[in-house]
Amino acid sequence: MQEDTLFQFVGFETTVGLDDFTSQWENFAKKFFKQDIHSITLQQQVKSKTRFKYMSMNEWPQDKFCFSFMEGRGSDYFPDHRVKVVQAGGYSPLRLECSNCTHGEVKMLLLLREESFDEQSFIKMPHHHLNIYEAYYQSCLYSHIVELFTDQDDAVELYDQLRKRYAHGDLGMYRECLVLEG
Repeated sequence: MQEDTLFQFVGFETTVGLDDFTSQWENFAKKFFKQDIHSITLQQQVKSKTRFKYMSMNEWPQDKFCFSFMEGRGSDYFPDHRVKVVQAGGYSPLRLECSNCTHGEVKMLLLLREESFDEQSFIKMPHHHLNIYEAYYQSCLYSHIVELFTDQDDAVELYDQLRKRYAHGDLGMYRECLVLEG
C-alpha cells in the first residue's frame, strides 16, 4: 500500500460463473488504469451466501479517487445485464496488517453499517491478520469494512463468531482470484 491511499469496494450481484465474469470484469476494469489507480483486486465468494458473489477492492491515490465502474451512480449493470454492480464507496485504512492471503488462508469480509464498533472485539477471534477500513465519505454504503485472515481449519469457527456478533452485517468468505496492477 502506498501513502495517502483510499480503497474503493465494489460488489457484484450475479449468478455468472468465474470465467464468464472475469472476462467481462477485466474489460470493464482496465479502463481505470488511465486514471492513476494503483491496483484492482477481484475476490470471489466461497462457502457462504451473501449479497455479493464477487467483490472488487480498488486501491487509489487519495487525490485521484473516482467512483469507477459506474461513473458516480450507486448501482449499475454490466453490458449484458447479468451482473449488478453496487458501489460501496471509498474507505480509508484504520488498521492494515496484511495485504494478501497466503496460500491456504481464508479471508472473511465483514461489511458493517454500524457507526460504532469495538475493534477489540476482533482480537480474541481466531485469525492471523486484521484489516479495518472506515468510510471516507458520508455516502458510503457501509460504515466499516473488516477483513480477517484465518486458517482453513479455523474458518468455520470464525465465521460463526462473526455471524453471531455482527448479525446485521454482510459476511462472506472470499478468495482472491485476479489482480490488475497499474
